[in-house]
Amino acid sequence: MSSNHRGRTRIRGAAMWLLLLELRTPLITLIITYSISVLGLVLIPGMTSEGSAYHLSFLDAFYVVSYTATTIGFGETPHPFTSEQKLWMLVVMYSTVISWLYAIGSVLSVISDPAFRRLRAHQRAVSRIASQKLPFWIVCGFGGAGSQLIRFLDQSNIRCVMIDSNQARADVAKLSDLTYELNILVGDVAEPQTLVDAGVQSALCRGVLVLTDQDQVNLTVATNTRILAPRVPVYARSGTDANTRNLRSFDTEVVIDPFRVAARSVTQLIRKPCAFALYHELVDPDLNHIDVVEMPAEGHWVICADGRLADTVVEAFQRDEIPFCLVSNQAPKDKESVTWVQGLGTEARTLRAADIAHAAGILAGTNDDGDNLSILLTAQAENTQLITIARRNKPTSEPVFGHGHFTYVLREGRMIA
Repeated sequence: MSSNHRGRTRIRGAAMWLLLLELRTPLITLIITYSISVLGLVLIPGMTSEGSAYHLSFLDAFYVVSYTATTIGFGETPHPFTSEQKLWMLVVMYSTVISWLYAIGSVLSVISDPAFRRLRAHQRAVSRIASQKLPFWIVCGFGGAGSQLIRFLDQSNIRCVMIDSNQARADVAKLSDLTYELNILVGDVAEPQTLVDAGVQSALCRGVLVLTDQDQVNLTVATNTRILAPRVPVYARSGTDANTRNLRSFDTEVVIDPFRVAARSVTQLIRKPCAFALYHELVDPDLNHIDVVEMPAEGHWVICADGRLADTVVEAFQRDEIPFCLVSNQAPKDKESVTWVQGLGTEARTLRAADIAHAAGILAGTNDDGDNLSILLTAQAENTQLITIARRNKPTSEPVFGHGHFTYVLREGRMIA
């Protein structure tokens, strides 16, 4: 038996078990009510038209109780009931109706239960994935990068299966404007069974794209895929050099480092603006035309960033011999070779210390969108001719960054996609 078939059987069994578990008490109540009702009709004697006593058989008694409980009401059969039988039938009518109402209410309660509905949705998704006839890619994580990538692949007539642990993001994914119905699995992508349910072992699976923001999860998915489906290529996101080396140690096809992608984009924009515009025009379907930025012949760049983005951008600028001044709360690794101003960059005096008035451009690359906007607005007040590059961290901030008239916006999801 294949593991895909075992997975579907396991999910169907879980759904049935949950249903039976919730309906256990209502079913027992119905059985006891029917048993007592039938037994009472069998034991209570009736009277024929000739005046002789008789007893209903178990089949006749069950027949009478059944049409009474379902409110069909065929009448008194086979003979008119005696007073004792009528009194018992009053008990039967009320008890069976109440039992059925209780049972039906329990069924509706189970069907509307969020856990049961999620399980059924998962079961339907697994069944749809198993019945697919076209090749597909598995995308792990429906964040900024995942949503952009699924949309871009759809424009190339490539289908995807999406996995995310967040129900809210899964609900957003259902509203995606795609040319097909996106199969969505809500679960822990680090669990091997989730990958199996998503069809990683299917002959139609063309690859796995791991784009979560947790390096350990991405590493786990890559290793699980290597074991479950060695032929399937893995494209993984990595946020640290150590994790990148780990991923490449077992031949992960492509390791995507968003910080290095950002640094490469910035240096290309500065050194090769024409090539930058052409590249993004070709690879980004949403941007039909990008104006070529005219870079100033003189002037340094002010980099306002912390953490790994600051390290990768500084490394890229040094490699391409682009003059810069780093504004950061954290000291750079090599303070002797880097011009550094301690601070965040949201205050004018910090930017003045970095000689913003004579700068060619500024990069606002902190982890906070509000700080990045503040840095750029403060810098523009000091130097209206600046080339401005902004880092947008949250997709919800897009309306502000879209109307900010910045030279370029680093959108992590778009860059990775």
